[in-house]
Amino acid sequence: MSAQNSKLHLAGLKERRRLPRSAAGGRVLATVSRKNGEVAVVGVQLLDSSAAGLGLLSPVAVEPGDLLGLHFDATPLPSRMGRVVRCDAHGDGFRIGLVAARRAAA
Repeated sequence: MSAQNSKLHLAGLKERRRLPRSAAGGRVLATVSRKNGEVAVVGVQLLDSSAAGLGLLSPVAVEPGDLLGLHFDATPLPSRMGRVVRCDAHGDGFRIGLVAARRAAA
């Protein structure tokens, strides 16, 4: 059992991820496309990463099902896309679980 899973087990929580994750850092811009058609731009902090998705910290809440485009550089097109699977209050912000969108072949 990993150290992270041990901590979760002692706290009575279950690790939901099936793939290993690693710490991530830095801030990026995210475009939020809400299910109701609204679009917003917000700065988010990268927390962790796995082959299946990302953990983010955001100053604003999002809803499961919303799409996020992450802009790692100055291009108008997002470098990575994903769908929000969870959003929980965390300190003065919100911890977001993002499952990576599959990329279509060109």
